[in-house]
Amino acid sequence: MSKKRLSVANESLMADLLGEELVPPLPSDLSPQSLGLLYAIFHLYCTIGRFEIYKKMFKYYPWRGRITQSEHIQSAYYLFVHEYYVLEERLKNYLNASKRYASSSSIDIDLKSISSLIMKWHKFAFGGPLRASWAPRPRG
Repeated sequence: MSKKRLSVANESLMADLLGEELVPPLPSDLSPQSLGLLYAIFHLYCTIGRFEIYKKMFKYYPWRGRITQSEHIQSAYYLFVHEYYVLEERLKNYLNASKRYASSSSIDIDLKSISSLIMKWHKFAFGGPLRASWAPRPRG
C-alpha cells in the first residue's frame, strides 16, 4: 500500500475506535470483481469461524441453573441451523463472485458444475441436522 493509503486507513481506524466522525477510505485500486471475490472469501471465513464457537457451545453448559441444559442445547442448535442458512447464502455469493472474477480475468473454467457440486456437498453435510429440526417432537 502507498503511504497515503496507509495513513488514511489508520485515520479511519482511529476515528472508529475513538468514536469520532468516520474518515472514508480511499477507493481501492482493485477491480470490482476482485473486491467482490475478496469480500466473499472474508464472509465465508467469518461464518466458518462461528461454527467453531457453536461447537464449544454444544460441548459446555455454563449457565449454572439460570437456564436449563436442554434450553441451552436448543438455543445453540437454533444458532447452528441459522448459520447453515447464512453459510448457504455466502457460498452462493462466493461462487457468483468467482464466476464474475473468472469472466473478467478471461479464466476459462467450468464453474457451473463446480458450483453445483459444492452446493450438493453443503446440503449433504448439513442435511441431517436440518431434517432433525423439522421432526415432530414428543410431548410429555
